[in-house]
Amino acid sequence: MKRFLIGFGLFIFFFWRGTFIFSQTESIIVVADQQMDTNMTFMQGFINGGAQYNLPLAQHLKPASWLFGWDVQADYDYITPVATLKKTASIYSAYMNTFGPGDPMLLQPWTDGYVQWDAFVNNMVNLSISTSRPVDFWSVWGEPDASFSGTPAQYIELFRRTDNIIHSIDPAAKMVGPDFINFGIGELLFFIDTLDYLGIHPAAISWHEFGNFPELIPGHVQTFRDSIAVRPLLGDPEIHIQEYGDPNNRLVPGWSLGWLYYFEQAEIDWASRACFNEYDGINTWDDCWDGLSGMFMMDGVTPQPLYWLHRAYAELNQPMRLEIYSDQPRTVSMASKNDLNQEMKVIVGRYYSAIQGTQNASADVQVKIRHYPYGNNSTQTMVIQKIPAQTVAYTTPLSGPVTVFSGNITFVGDSATVALNSFADGDAYVIYINPDPSSILATENISGNETNGSKIQVYPNPTNGEISLDGLDGFDHVSIMNALGEIVYESAIHSTQMLITLSPNTTGLYTINLSSKERYVSRKLIIE
Repeated sequence: MKRFLIGFGLFIFFFWRGTFIFSQTESIIVVADQQMDTNMTFMQGFINGGAQYNLPLAQHLKPASWLFGWDVQADYDYITPVATLKKTASIYSAYMNTFGPGDPMLLQPWTDGYVQWDAFVNNMVNLSISTSRPVDFWSVWGEPDASFSGTPAQYIELFRRTDNIIHSIDPAAKMVGPDFINFGIGELLFFIDTLDYLGIHPAAISWHEFGNFPELIPGHVQTFRDSIAVRPLLGDPEIHIQEYGDPNNRLVPGWSLGWLYYFEQAEIDWASRACFNEYDGINTWDDCWDGLSGMFMMDGVTPQPLYWLHRAYAELNQPMRLEIYSDQPRTVSMASKNDLNQEMKVIVGRYYSAIQGTQNASADVQVKIRHYPYGNNSTQTMVIQKIPAQTVAYTTPLSGPVTVFSGNITFVGDSATVALNSFADGDAYVIYINPDPSSILATENISGNETNGSKIQVYPNPTNGEISLDGLDGFDHVSIMNALGEIVYESAIHSTQMLITLSPNTTGLYTINLSSKERYVSRKLIIE
């Protein structure tokens, strides 16, 4: 609570009438000998999906939770390789897929006395048991405050019936709800108190977090916890944010770090990224099913900038997370250290403009490391990578973070400062101190099985524009991007060798991306 009051005080101080007041230099302090609260939960979660994503790439994100629509052959089978994953099945999503006309407002399971709904729920739970596909939480109806055409009483009856059916089959099952589209303590308490009167106590309470104010999340959570504290019979339900990320800013790396940061600060139990329509300048697609909520392009293989932010967050989940202090509520950071290899990682992001493709003023940011434990008055190796925000309003690919510094950092005593000057709004940086080379994010190692790409040859390199590719067994698509992330060449692969002519492209650094549904490998190319 103390941390929230301090953060909210900073928010009020720096925010007035929709405009932030920027200090000339923003400051972040990383306390390298102070462990973050161990009650914090890893907030990597996704929704829906299927087997069309590149599985090794998605596994690198180390998801902790997944909300899926129960397609036994696709959704569930896709997420099961992550053994510790918590799974929530959306009953209404599966019901709509089976019986609905595509608009949830037209679903009215009470019209036949809930006969069809009851049978469907019964079948879902029994199918989960008979196919050995356990579900951790059962969700009744997503966003009932926006997608349910019945009365509040009909919704309560639907939840009551569903809870009764599920627990009659599996007494240990857990329910989650109401999954409201917005946080509203009055609406949540109506749901909770009415179910309490009926003797029903869901194991988790859920809602969505959208909008432009991630820093308000701790306040929402504390308000909810204060309300539950005076209702001791309800126990201590988990808090699930079933969807988050506003459509206007959710694909911006700095914003994504902001959401994750404040979820951690609030110490909730679950957060899943929302999904919306995306656009790449040519095609529009629904990344509920294609692209994994902004991780990949429409092909489910090519990473977007957001993939690298969430990948960096996944790699940050090391033995010890560190305490961070920032003088700006929308300049946020996370850090961890690993005593085994004496490696430290810091992620920093800024989020101010609420609209994707636009940026507020940049700022100089100083990351001050204090109480460094691995050598006073020492010089350490340091690498800094940038994950740039999209400067256009539509989706763009990013083959890998941009390495902006590779050299040394000197500690005076146990302290050092890393200067991130002209830090653009929406960008994110990853700072590695004494890194293991395998820790540094790079396109060359994102497949998780680089031996599958070890036979690939690109020659000559450097080149004047004509190159040969060899060892393309198992790949079916090639694209080449310039340093701006623009695709300058794209083709299907029909043999193990290809000859490509890129002239009259300009000189510079390019990235060759080779992909299939099973893997993704990149190679750097220099055109002279």
